[in-house]
Amino acid sequence: MKDQKIRQALETHLASMQPPLMTIYQNRAEPPGFIANNAHQKVFVLPAPNVAYGLREKTTLQSGIFQVNLCYPAGIGTYEVETRSAALAEHFKGQILEAEGVKVRIRGTPSIAAPVSVSPYVVPVTIRYESIN
Repeated sequence: MKDQKIRQALETHLASMQPPLMTIYQNRAEPPGFIANNAHQKVFVLPAPNVAYGLREKTTLQSGIFQVNLCYPAGIGTYEVETRSAALAEHFKGQILEAEGVKVRIRGTPSIAAPVSVSPYVVPVTIRYESIN
């Protein structure tokens, strides 16, 4: 149940980013009006194994990666995707998010990787998160 709240906090914060960008969420159908060659983002929550700690190991650290792949048409240059990836990293940097009482802290500065595909032009933005209960 907590995993769903972590996902909700991350996805809600992403959806609040302006200007909005068409988003394809993990294991969900493409939104109405989706055109593959238009700019969009694909989102994945990649949890790491939980870590129990404390004297009785009753406290659990849940962490992972919120992966946002920015997908732009080939041949339009890099300005738009570089601008969006920097804005996305700044949008998440240092945030503490919350969904239904679960707090999610963004760890460090999100990282922007080199393009992984050229058609479409895909730039991954990796956002590390953690939540303690």
